[in-house]
Amino acid sequence: MESLESVVIDIPEGGGEQLLKAASAGTQVRLRRFWGTTSAEGTIQFKETGHTAVSGPIRLAARGGFIDLGDQNIDNCLTTAAGQGLVLHSDVAFGGFAKISQM
Repeated sequence: MESLESVVIDIPEGGGEQLLKAASAGTQVRLRRFWGTTSAEGTIQFKETGHTAVSGPIRLAARGGFIDLGDQNIDNCLTTAAGQGLVLHSDVAFGGFAKISQM
C-alpha cells in the first residue's frame, strides 16, 4: 500500500509554482487528495517537473476553492510519468494542502 505524504501549499500573491513532490528515478507521483483556496479569480494547473501538463487549467472564482477528496482507486489519480516530480502552478495566491504518494 502506498503511504500518503501531506504537503502544505503556499503560493504567494502574484502566483507562481510550488514543487509538491520531487522526482525520483523510476517512480511516479500521484496526487491522491487536494484542497485549497485562492485570493482572487485565477487558474491553477498541475504539471510534471519537465513541464508537461498532467491536468488542464482549472479556473477558480475570486476567493474560490477547490476540493478533491480523492478516490481509493489509484487509476483515478493525477499521475506523473516515471521519473517526474509534481508541480502546482497558480497565477494568483493559493493556499491549501495536498496528499501525495509515490511508487
